[in-house]
Amino acid sequence: MPRTSQTPRAARTTPKARPRGRLKSLAALASLCALLSLAVVSGNRSVAPARAQAQPVLSVKSASVQEGDSGQTNALVTVELLPASSQTVTVNFKTNEMTALSGVDYQHVAGSLSFSPGATERTVVVPINGDTTDEENEHLWVSLSNAVGAGISVSSNPPLLTILDDDATPRNVTLSQLSYTFDEPSGLASITVNRTGDLSVTSSVEYETRNSAANDRTDYLAAYGTLVFTPGEGNKTINIFLTDDRYDEGQGETFTILLTRPTNTALNGFIGPDASADATVIIRDDETAHGTNPVRAATFNPEFFVRQHYRDFFNREADAAGLAFWMGQTTNCGNADLQVCRDNVSAAFFVSTEFQQTGFVVYLAHEAAYNTGERLQIRNFLPDQQRISSGVIVGEAGWEAKLAANKQTFFESFVAGEQFRFFFPDTLTPAEVVDRLNTNAGGVLSASEREALVAELSANNTVQGRAAVLRRVVEDSDFVARERSRAFVLTQYFGYMRRNPNDAPEWTLDFQGYDFWLGKLNDHGGNYITAQMVQAFITSGEYEARFAP
Repeated sequence: MPRTSQTPRAARTTPKARPRGRLKSLAALASLCALLSLAVVSGNRSVAPARAQAQPVLSVKSASVQEGDSGQTNALVTVELLPASSQTVTVNFKTNEMTALSGVDYQHVAGSLSFSPGATERTVVVPINGDTTDEENEHLWVSLSNAVGAGISVSSNPPLLTILDDDATPRNVTLSQLSYTFDEPSGLASITVNRTGDLSVTSSVEYETRNSAANDRTDYLAAYGTLVFTPGEGNKTINIFLTDDRYDEGQGETFTILLTRPTNTALNGFIGPDASADATVIIRDDETAHGTNPVRAATFNPEFFVRQHYRDFFNREADAAGLAFWMGQTTNCGNADLQVCRDNVSAAFFVSTEFQQTGFVVYLAHEAAYNTGERLQIRNFLPDQQRISSGVIVGEAGWEAKLAANKQTFFESFVAGEQFRFFFPDTLTPAEVVDRLNTNAGGVLSASEREALVAELSANNTVQGRAAVLRRVVEDSDFVARERSRAFVLTQYFGYMRRNPNDAPEWTLDFQGYDFWLGKLNDHGGNYITAQMVQAFITSGEYEARFAP
């Protein structure tokens, strides 16, 4: 309860009258001071009291320099002293990396500057390395320290030395069109991305879809990933699954395909982290009225149900043999209750070799590296799963070799990424890397297993070495068993709902739903049938609403 403000006691007390004698004495003192000040004269000119001289301040001026194609160009950075000092001033300086790298883009310099009395400027010379690489303008800055005889200007935005790139853009990546139109029943939007110019090197761009009127839970499946152009490649294709729902959506709906983060190429004519290109994708609807729901019991469509599972869990179209087999299982699995048949078919996609060796591996990699658990975002899960599962169809000739190659590429790119390097910097010892992975994995390594991994990483502490050690932890049988139920529940949200467990329409926007189903699954010993978990998801209103009213 707020306190009632009260007038301070001193303010309520009437001041006491001062004695007249005291006032006269103060007036006399003031008169005396005035007379004394008038007495300090020299001829007709009064002498003012001396003022203290302001301390001079050192600062660095912004500068820029053309990079050049070879050799070195000297950048001149001015250090200013204002006002000039009557004494000698000294200060230390050094260059500092920003987007420009020492030893690559410029040569690090450090030293001291001396300002003789009256001097206001000195120059720091920074050698800039020329090259012919097309890149964005890069920045570094010169810092000052240990000044004697002056202060140093402090700024939250230090003046920069900008290295101006002067190389022509040798290659460029663009979307083939500004807009694309696809018919909803086709089930697929294929977006062509072109690369022009010098194609002799590897380039890449990242891509993602963004909702507009179309929604990635009901109208299409969100797509994220990286397009890598190998030497000689001039175009790539992004395939985005369209959902042939049973809603009447009028003239059609739209979403956006966005390209960002170009590497070793311009993107839409620009380079650097802010470069981007986008296009509108229009889904042309084929309904004139709402249709029946293809996943609801009374109007169940086996082909639609199974095809959607291949897309939701495997990120691919169904192969003919798999489609035929699982369609048959939904209608004739040996159980009179067809809902049980559908539950079993649905769960089979999680327990299948294909998902266990792709999606489950991605979950385990993130858990071992970052201890993400149910906080793993579908935005991060999908592109990694697509990277491992690309071209893998279990049962077809050569699938094992394709999967092995995909896994090696995945783990190496995973540990070379910015996030892993942040949490596992090069300064960590092999033992520290292994122990951090083991802690995140719940301490699943035995003493001998830990020692073996430390020795392996000590012998090869490279990207390849770290990738191999991470993979050893991910494939540890104790770790796999420990995480199976947690991953099962999380990927139900990813697959059926196409969302994170704490996203809307989750009422509390937290993990209460996830925790409920994990607890129930554990209470039933991991048996999804007796726990009724799969059945609850595929008969839920949220799942059914993805496809029809």
